Amino acid sequence: MARTALARTLRRIVAEHSADTGTSDGADTGGAAGGPSRRTVLGGLAAGVGLAATGVGAASTAQASTVSPPVVAIVGAGIAGLTAALRLADHGIACTVHEADTRVGGRIHSNPAGSYWGDGQTSEWGGEMIDTGHALMQSLAARFGLPLDDLRAAEPAGATEVYRFDGGYYTYAQASADFKKLKPVLQQDLATFEWPVGWNTANSPGAVALSNMTIHDWIATRVPGGHASPFGQLLDVAYTTEFGVDTQASSALGILGLLAYQPTPNSFSLFGESDTRYHVRGGNQRLPQAIAAALRPGTVSLGRRLQAVAAAPGGRQKLTFTADGCTQTVLADHTVLALPVGVLKRLDLSASGFDSLKLGSIAAMAMGQNCKLSLQFDTRHWNTAGPWGVATGSTMTDTGYQTSWDSSRAQPGGKGILTVYAGGGHAADFTPSAPFRTAADPQIAGYARAALAQLEPVFPGLTAHWTGKATLAAWPLNPNAYGSYSAWPPGYAHQYAGYEAVRQGNTHFAGEHTSEEAQGYMEGGAESGLRAADEILTDLGLL
Repeated sequence: MARTALARTLRRIVAEHSADTGTSDGADTGGAAGGPSRRTVLGGLAAGVGLAATGVGAASTAQASTVSPPVVAIVGAGIAGLTAALRLADHGIACTVHEADTRVGGRIHSNPAGSYWGDGQTSEWGGEMIDTGHALMQSLAARFGLPLDDLRAAEPAGATEVYRFDGGYYTYAQASADFKKLKPVLQQDLATFEWPVGWNTANSPGAVALSNMTIHDWIATRVPGGHASPFGQLLDVAYTTEFGVDTQASSALGILGLLAYQPTPNSFSLFGESDTRYHVRGGNQRLPQAIAAALRPGTVSLGRRLQAVAAAPGGRQKLTFTADGCTQTVLADHTVLALPVGVLKRLDLSASGFDSLKLGSIAAMAMGQNCKLSLQFDTRHWNTAGPWGVATGSTMTDTGYQTSWDSSRAQPGGKGILTVYAGGGHAADFTPSAPFRTAADPQIAGYARAALAQLEPVFPGLTAHWTGKATLAAWPLNPNAYGSYSAWPPGYAHQYAGYEAVRQGNTHFAGEHTSEEAQGYMEGGAESGLRAADEILTDLGLL
C-alpha cells in the first residue's frame, strides 16, 4: 500500500535487519494452500490484457455473437473503467463508458511536455509512479507501445532520501537503528492477528483492536519516545501523506498493511515490494488516452455525470445522468461503477437495492485529502553535494511541509521539478479557486514561495534556483474525485474491508478502493476494472 519514496527506504532498512532474525523476503497472504495465489492469477490476467491485439474485439466476435448483446454501462473513464471496457471489447462485448469530465483518465492526469514546464518536461497532477510489481500497468503500457522510464536508474549514484526533524538532519543510519528497536514490537503486533482482516473473516481480538486503533496512537505506544522522537515524527509524516489523512483519523492496520502484501509466496518481508520505480514517458495519461482511442468510436461519452442508481425490473439498473443541462436515463443489463469512493458517497443510492453492508462501506471509507505542489528549478540543486549529502529529491521533514520527491527524474534538460506532497490537515491549507492551477495565479505563486521557505532549511540555496513556475493539484476540490485515493479510518477494516468489490446483483464495482492487492495505486484501478469485466464475461459464458 506504499505510495511514497519512504516505503522504499523502510523496506531497505528491514532488509538489512532480516539477516539478524532469519526472516526471508516474502509470503503469500492471499492464496489458498495448494492453489494459485491471487497475485499469480492477476499476473496471468495482466498478460492476457497486455498481449491482446491493439485492434480490440476481433478475437471473440464469433463467440460473443452466440449470446444476446447485453447493454453494459461503465460509469467512469479512469483507468478502472477503461480497462474494463478494453477487456470486454477484447471479447467482442460492446459497452458505453459514461464520464463526467471533459477528458478521460480520471485521477491519471498529466501536465505534458510543451504545456507549461521548461525543457519539455512533464509532471503529473495525479497518479505518478508505477511499481516493479505492478504487472498490469506495465503490460498495458507495453500493449500500446508506451515506454516506461526507470526513475530509480536515473538517480545519481549514492543519492539518498533526506530527513530533517528537530532542527537537524536525521540520517538513514539513525532511522535504521531506531527501526531495529521497533522491530520486536512490530512482530508482537503481527502475532496477534492474521491477514486478511475483513468483513467475512474470523477477525481475532488483536485484529479488531488494531483496526480500531489510530496510527497516531500506535506510534505513541509502540515507537520508543513516541511522537517526541525523530523516528516517531518520521512515521507520522510518512503515513499522513501516505494515506492522505491525519494519523489521528487513520487505522493502525494501515501502517501494518505495508507488512502484509508480500512479493513472493512462502517468504516474508516486513515492508512489501513498492518501489515507485516507473513512469510513462511523456505522461501517464497517455495510457488511458491510448485505451480510449483503441475502443470502438462512440464507446466513451464525456460530460455525463451520474446522479442516481436504481434497481429496475429484470435485474437491470436504471442510471440517471445529467448532461448538457438535461436529465437522461439509461437502462443497463450490467453496470460497472468505476468511480472514486468520494463520488460514490454523493450518489443517490436510495433505490439501488444495495445491501446495508455495501452502503455502510461506501459511507464509512475515507478519501485521502492530498495536494501536489510542483515547482520547477533551473537546476536539480538537490542532486549536488551539500550539507544534506547528495539527495534523490525525496524528503520528509517538520519544517512546514511534509514530503517531496523529484518529478523530473529521467526527463530531458537540466531543469528540475520538485513535487511537494501534502496530506491531512496540511493539505487543507491549500484553498485554490480551482483544483488545477499554475503560478500564473498569484495565490499559487504565494503557495510556492511559502514552500520554498520551508524547503530552504533542507536544501540551503534552493530558492535562488526557482524559475517562477509552479502548479498545484488540489484533489479534494475536484468534483470528479473529492480526494486522492481511499483510506481506512479506525474501525473500518474489520467491518468492511474486502466488501468494496462485492457485486450487488448486476451492478459491479471497480476503482482502486476495491482492490485488495493495490488499493490506492493506478495498478489497483486497472486490476479492479479487469475483475469487474471478467464478472460480466463469466455471466455471459465467455470465460
